[in-house]
Amino acid sequence: MQKLEDYSKLLETVIKYNKHFAKHGVEAMAGYSYQYFVNEGDRTTATGFLSDEFKWYSLQAASSVTGVNTFKGTNTLISFYGRANYNYDDRFLVTGTLRRDGSSRFGSGNKWGMFPSGSVAWRLSREKFFDVKPISDLKLRVSYGVTGNQEIGNLASQQTLGATSAGYIVGGTRITTVLPQQYANPNLRWEQTAQFDAGIDFTLFDGRLRGVVDYYVKKTTDLLLRIPVPSPTAVSTQLANVGSVQNKGVEIELTGKVIDKTTFKWESNFNISFNKNKVLSLSNEQFSGNNIQLAPLQGTVSLGKFAQLILPGQPLGTFWGPRFTGISGGKETFAAGADTIIGCAQPKFIFGFGNTFKYKQWTLNFLFRGSVGNDVFNLTAANMSYLSNLPGKNVFKSAVSSGLGRDAGKTFSSRWIEDGSFVRLSNLTLSYDFNVKKTFISSVNVFLSGQNLLLFTKYSGLDPEVNAEVSRTGVAPLGIDYLGYPSARTFSAGFNMSF
Repeated sequence: MQKLEDYSKLLETVIKYNKHFAKHGVEAMAGYSYQYFVNEGDRTTATGFLSDEFKWYSLQAASSVTGVNTFKGTNTLISFYGRANYNYDDRFLVTGTLRRDGSSRFGSGNKWGMFPSGSVAWRLSREKFFDVKPISDLKLRVSYGVTGNQEIGNLASQQTLGATSAGYIVGGTRITTVLPQQYANPNLRWEQTAQFDAGIDFTLFDGRLRGVVDYYVKKTTDLLLRIPVPSPTAVSTQLANVGSVQNKGVEIELTGKVIDKTTFKWESNFNISFNKNKVLSLSNEQFSGNNIQLAPLQGTVSLGKFAQLILPGQPLGTFWGPRFTGISGGKETFAAGADTIIGCAQPKFIFGFGNTFKYKQWTLNFLFRGSVGNDVFNLTAANMSYLSNLPGKNVFKSAVSSGLGRDAGKTFSSRWIEDGSFVRLSNLTLSYDFNVKKTFISSVNVFLSGQNLLLFTKYSGLDPEVNAEVSRTGVAPLGIDYLGYPSARTFSAGFNMSF
């Protein structure tokens, strides 16, 4: 039996100021926010009932009650913030913001963080000297800002103890012991991301073609990562602010009115994003590391080992292990030498392509999106492709014809790293607008819609768009498929009516 409850309290106050005079416009706001989050629950396992008539209302009737676990966690987030906008003749636009956030999750003396940001935009198309016929609107933008991350779970900066009845027997009786689950880290603080962005917004041919081009550089410092604790200790890892990582890339979006007639319209949208991720450092004042192991292997594959390494100079999501070379004599063979990089979960680029068709009162729109160049570790296949599962456990059909013997051990290697590139038809909707101009109804629309209708991929698993939470930290490593449930294909029909 399991009972989980999550709830929160929120208090938010905002003050706004707006003033416009001549060609100038000033808008300002300031606010305060208080949020209190609670999650609590209990889990109990009971077996050996004489009858299931009472369901979970009579656990004492069970012959065995085990796995009793209760918990409660709380955290508080407080924010002071302000924003000011200045607009001169819709030609020069300046925005500045400042946030001061406090989180109960961090160590004493480090609970508060300051996060400023600012942006400047210049609309060249409104200048008198600008006279380029095809361009109807042109704006240049530049911005810089800092944001914080506090998603680490509760009590992450404090020492925690846990009770267990496993492992010690005195006088023939198993006794309860209390052991450390986590060591205190009073230096734990906000993870910060600083981003610079420069972009161009443009409109061509009297609005027939619109576009946005952005270049960004994003650097995250004081990464919240788990680092190894030297043995012998009761705890193997500890959360700390370690190192930095950089993302930089280009994003492009184009929207065009392909056909714009009275009774028939066709509008297309295409976007593409190129991102390069790189770990810059894995060190802080107390810790100096060359790598951090991530994504412990699950099931019965290479127990005690990890699928990914965080390495300076390499992207996050780097798979590390032996390189598979084939099957010989009923056993897997691997390249000689030490483990190496065998894949990366980061895509080379992602994209989306959408279209909207309108004919009289009919509207049809659809969206394709995809990812290219990302690898996926098929941990599900690695667990179910060995005859050693038999008898008693399922195996894939390929396990019978692979050539491996019954005594072959399950080994993590590049054999299970697959190309996770895909193109997915995410949405398709057909709708009809009824003519209700001479009635008391403003509009009536009926629609038929489908999500996740098509998937094109070479990945052998159920769905390449997965991130299994195998790290048990609350944050799923990139590109690992372990018993993942595929994206559901759904159909819906309905109507919208306005009065």
